[in-house]
Amino acid sequence: MNVEVLNAKSRVLVIKTGCIQGSILGPILFSIYMSKLDEIIAPHRAVAYADDTYVVVSVEKNKNIKDELESVIARHMEWLSNMGMVCNSSKTELMMMGRMGMEININGESIKSKENMKALGVLIVSELNWNAHAMKVASKCRSSLFFLRYLKKVLSVEEISRVMKAQIVSRITYA
Repeated sequence: MNVEVLNAKSRVLVIKTGCIQGSILGPILFSIYMSKLDEIIAPHRAVAYADDTYVVVSVEKNKNIKDELESVIARHMEWLSNMGMVCNSSKTELMMMGRMGMEININGESIKSKENMKALGVLIVSELNWNAHAMKVASKCRSSLFFLRYLKKVLSVEEISRVMKAQIVSRITYA
């Protein structure tokens, strides 16, 4: 594999080792490694963050959705295999917008569409509203407030404020 930047190509090197998790170069190397995926699944899109990848497929009304999904996922899986990666099929999910009950087959495994899924800590529902996510955030904030009542006996106002920003404000403002 070589790298190309502004029409300058690196020489081809065989890389026999990986990059340790948490290294400074890790995210950059992963981005380079994943950069060709959009070409593989075109005209559809891949959204990736760290080791989470979401394939977003948009299909015209008259096309067979099931065939298109299975084709895109097969290309994705083949690319992963060629790159020395493995897809964890137990974590593979399918969510359809506006259509329930879809089932696709990937490598002999059946995957049924779900009404919601968690993506990077955000609960996404097929109706594309924020109700379920807001309820989840509110519940977590209530739990934090419950424990803050006990902490106020032993912490200063400034410390309580820091805990509140970390535990409550960060949850409310995320996504």
